Amino acid sequence: MRRYRKAYRNWISVMWAVYRKKQFIKLKLRNGLELESVPPVATSISWIVNFGGDIRRASHELVEFVINGKSIIFYGWLQGDVLAISDYDRLDVKGRRVLDVGANVGGTAIYFALRGAREVVAFEPYPFPYQFALKNIGANGLRT
Repeated sequence: MRRYRKAYRNWISVMWAVYRKKQFIKLKLRNGLELESVPPVATSISWIVNFGGDIRRASHELVEFVINGKSIIFYGWLQGDVLAISDYDRLDVKGRRVLDVGANVGGTAIYFALRGAREVVAFEPYPFPYQFALKNIGANGLRT
């Protein structure tokens, strides 16, 4: 409940709509952004806001948010586990080489790169998330 309260001005109606699995939900974020989306997007946005992300835009196709002063864009974000990046916040990767096995849509690899890793080597064996990873690397100004 806390993360919904933190993310949404209309948190009660969002929680109720998620619980009832409504097809579309009107989302009124506390930062002023308003959009209509689906329950998985509403839930995922609440997690991003909960760990300090400021949502700039979101849809079922992509999410853009600012965290630690860095703007991050993820396409295919609902296909992967972009929310797992908060699990790695405690790791000091600045100036280090990082190996990301099972990179999915590239969320953690991009996060490590934007946090100052010298080099990130990411492996993803499945073509579907790999294509999103390539797109996300480019969208975030990184190179392969």
